[in-house]
Amino acid sequence: MPDLKHSTVYRGGITASRLSSETSKVCIHVNTQERSIEFRFNIDSKGGGVTSILLSVGFADLGYILNSAAEKSHEELIPLLSSALKKAARQLRAAAKQLRADAKCTRKVATQLTKKMERVESFVRSKYCAAPSEQDEEEREILELVEDIQVDLSEMS
Repeated sequence: MPDLKHSTVYRGGITASRLSSETSKVCIHVNTQERSIEFRFNIDSKGGGVTSILLSVGFADLGYILNSAAEKSHEELIPLLSSALKKAARQLRAAAKQLRADAKCTRKVATQLTKKMERVESFVRSKYCAAPSEQDEEEREILELVEDIQVDLSEMS
């Protein structure tokens, strides 16, 4: 988890007249399963131990936070959002390139398999044609399966 560099956790209570800095060691984690951003930090406990705290901000609330910040300090926020959008666009482009490469590889493999299946079909067809008509049911079923495979492969290539 990366540490945040410009964040501070403050703590206060009923007996404290103001909030005081507790820690600046704040870690962040993007939890895609929970669709949230998690902030983790530790503070000293009243009893002498350490209390671990996790603040989970849902993506929907993150939009609210960004919109609220944009209303107050758009001059600072626009370059930050632009940078984040540029990074996201680059990642999406890389993912699209990978998908195209995977599709190209899939088409190549499908073409190779189609050529191999042509030989299998030829062999199965010869067995089907050579079998007596009352004994060719199994060969006919195999031939139909081979033809179905060839159709599937041709759709991929």
